[in-house]
Amino acid sequence: MKILLVNDVPVNAGHGTENHVRTLSEAFRAQGHTTYILAGQLRGEHFFGTDDCRLIPDLAAPLIRKRQVRHLKNIRVALDRMRKFVAEVQPDVIHVHNMLNPFTLEALREMGPVVKSIHDCRPFCSKPPVNVASRLVGNSSSLCDRTFGPGCWRRCYLSLSPKDFVEASGFFIHNLMALRQVMQCGKIIVYSEYLRQLAQQAGCDPAKLELIHLFIDYPAIDPEEVQFPVRRKVLYIGRLSHEKGVMQLLEAVRRIPEPFETVIIGEGPLEREVRDTAAGIPGKKITVTGYMPHDRLVAQYRQASLVVFPSIGSEGCGLVGIEALAHGKPVVAFDAGGVPEWLIDGETGCMARRADTRQLAEKIRWLVKDTATARRMGEAGIDLVTRKFRKDLHIGRILAVYADAMMQAGTPRVAMTGSMQSFGKA
Repeated sequence: MKILLVNDVPVNAGHGTENHVRTLSEAFRAQGHTTYILAGQLRGEHFFGTDDCRLIPDLAAPLIRKRQVRHLKNIRVALDRMRKFVAEVQPDVIHVHNMLNPFTLEALREMGPVVKSIHDCRPFCSKPPVNVASRLVGNSSSLCDRTFGPGCWRRCYLSLSPKDFVEASGFFIHNLMALRQVMQCGKIIVYSEYLRQLAQQAGCDPAKLELIHLFIDYPAIDPEEVQFPVRRKVLYIGRLSHEKGVMQLLEAVRRIPEPFETVIIGEGPLEREVRDTAAGIPGKKITVTGYMPHDRLVAQYRQASLVVFPSIGSEGCGLVGIEALAHGKPVVAFDAGGVPEWLIDGETGCMARRADTRQLAEKIRWLVKDTATARRMGEAGIDLVTRKFRKDLHIGRILAVYADAMMQAGTPRVAMTGSMQSFGKA
């Protein structure tokens, strides 16, 4: 089988979805399939392409930007390059991950059977940076329960500054069109029951939806090898942004009287604020490391007493939490999005009410002090990962979805018809 994997940014970017796409490609090749990768690239970066990988500037760009005439020309060039590459490789199935450019999605649907993965809530709620994929009302901590549509403009976009208005307009139109294209894909993969519910609320045909649990790309640790250091250490790994709840974590740490070490790993728009706030909490050792490559995170997991996953936004699943469980470490998290799929309160960790920093502090304090309970929860986490979040299960289900998509579409085709063709030649 020839498989084309599509993403909005290169798979060597080192983040969760990009690591997932790269791992899928390697797993498919190990089973004898041929894989190709197509990804967007920021304009100005060095153009890169090989026989099996193509990076194309503006492939994932929003529709409206400054210098609009030049921007639309760049999008047309990107679509032409994409069509040429897809026509050359002639994939049997196209698997789209975090790509939400509606022109790109429509063009891909015209060139073969398309399977669309939904990793987070971006198709159902997406705003300009910094609140991407949060389902929070504006910049607040209030969770939104409405389906993405025209009414969202008044609720979340109009509050933006005049400086951000053009970009906001582009994102809004872009996302409305993208949601329509996502709903028309042949098969749609979601990674949690929560995401499946969001997709159905948005009008997705339930028959198209396939729930496939995520996996980690290494075996869960042997429970006998799990260590809990004498020096108590709380670990956070994730983007330093509003919806990820890193500021709520710092407030919880402030509330805990006992001394312990907190390590915050990640980067993002709140990095300066996180560093300043951490420095202003007396009597606490808080280290903010910035970005850390994935291969170095293993040591951090093993040295931790527990991992905190304080997302207050609409978390799709939360791969960091699953990785923590695989290392035998309990997780303390807010009840948000797909977190309950792997965090069983009282068994694999502790759940706090969303955005309740007082309760989050109580849960952290308890597990940091009670090593026996933390070890028991860690063992339960290893068992859960071994049963539910295995790589072989995931790959097998993905290939079955590909087969269904190909059967429904008939013979894969490469076509240049439809509105995207006229756009590309305008």
